[in-house]
Amino acid sequence: MTTHIYLTRHGETDYNIQHIVQGRKINSDINSTGRNQSCVFFEKYRNVPFDCVYTSSLKRTHQSTEPFVESGIKRIVMPDLDEMDFGSFEGSCYNGNIAEAFASLLNKWNSGEYDIKAPNGESPQEVANRLQSAMQAILSKKENNILICLHGRAIRILLSLLIHGNLNHMQEYTHDNLTLTILEYNHENQKFTLKEFNKN
Repeated sequence: MTTHIYLTRHGETDYNIQHIVQGRKINSDINSTGRNQSCVFFEKYRNVPFDCVYTSSLKRTHQSTEPFVESGIKRIVMPDLDEMDFGSFEGSCYNGNIAEAFASLLNKWNSGEYDIKAPNGESPQEVANRLQSAMQAILSKKENNILICLHGRAIRILLSLLIHGNLNHMQEYTHDNLTLTILEYNHENQKFTLKEFNKN
């Protein structure tokens, strides 16, 4: 059996365009552009026979997938799909000292130090652990087609984990708001195959 996983990032928020760090503790709304992205995404994929929509606990993922829920598809909220907690960086503009601190974090992550985190935040390894738990729970249902809506850094971590079995490839998976990535999961050999990435 194969499960087809349709993976997307939430729609645009004002924090996105203002370059303000939003993470697990920033529960922002999508903006007018994000709402339009949500409508366009729904029109493109409304005919996919989704068994379920899975979202994080943050409302920007709920708002982004609302058209599917309104069409009658069940939604399950999973806090383990939340964005990384960026700790004391959250709510700060991405410039100056914050930009330097982020650059330092990225350098450490790129060198394999996945337990390093922002002050009072989460590390990539901690996020990977909860994302893995979420995926195990989701895939245990053996559904045919599922839509998962989550967040920027979380998607980077998840794709690196599922496709490569490690976190070494996080930075390769640059993606946009409400684009589509498709994976297939073979339940017999427990392998993931990337079919589409960051598709408009």
